[in-house]
Amino acid sequence: MKTQGKRKTPHGTTAAGTEAKHVHLPMTPTTVEVVALHCHRRRQDSVSQQEDTGAGETVESGVIRL
Repeated sequence: MKTQGKRKTPHGTTAAGTEAKHVHLPMTPTTVEVVALHCHRRRQDSVSQQEDTGAGETVESGVIRL
């Protein structure tokens, strides 16, 4: 499950970035922020389900993404 979550986060960010670029440059940060928020919510759910090293890893990954 850890791998799935990690893979989903970068994929979503990449897709959002591409879409934002197609629309306009100023929209990129907004889209990224929205995606980050969504990912953060999903991460919180994951943390609630598996309270272990996975949670720490996910948080670190999120920090690096931002």
